[in-house]
This record gives sequence, structure tokens and C-alpha cells, in this order.
Amino acid sequence: MDYVQGNITKPPTSALVAAKTKYKKGEVKAKKITRDSINKHLVAYISDLNTSKEMYDRLFGMFKISNANQVLFLKNKLKDIKKGRGEDIQS
Repeated sequence: MDYVQGNITKPPTSALVAAKTKYKKGEVKAKKITRDSINKHLVAYISDLNTSKEMYDRLFGMFKISNANQVLFLKNKLKDIKKGRGEDIQS
């Protein structure tokens, strides 16, 4: 999560190879977890980005609820969802 929050900065070019490798492995892992955790139709929105922080910021911006009308709409939509006959809770 530190990669996504931007707490871990990229090592300078003068850093040791081991530090660069460790950073790159962590960054790749964070990007993979981010891609695997979202719906497939959203991957196109983040596939052109280079860092996990950029991915997080784009997704956060897409889904940030910015006004009270959106919150009210989503609460009403959630309240209106009903389980159909033969459906399980997850679906």
C-alpha cells in the first residue's frame, strides 16, 4: 500500500542496483494487484499509466463521489436492489 500512497519514492539513478531492483519488484507487484483487483472493463483506463500511484489516482478520481445528489442516488439504488427468486446473495 505504501507504493500506491506514494510513501515509497523511486530511488535516484545513483542508487545501488539492489535498491533499484527491490523498488521495481515492489512497484510491479503493486501494479499487478491493482489490475487484478478491478473489473476487466476498467483496465483500459489505467493500462497506459506507469506507476501504481498514477493508477490509484486515476481510479480514485473516476469513482470519487463529489456531491450529495450522487450519494443520495446511490443509496436509493442500493435500497431498491432485491434478491430474485433462485438467486443467491452474492449475485
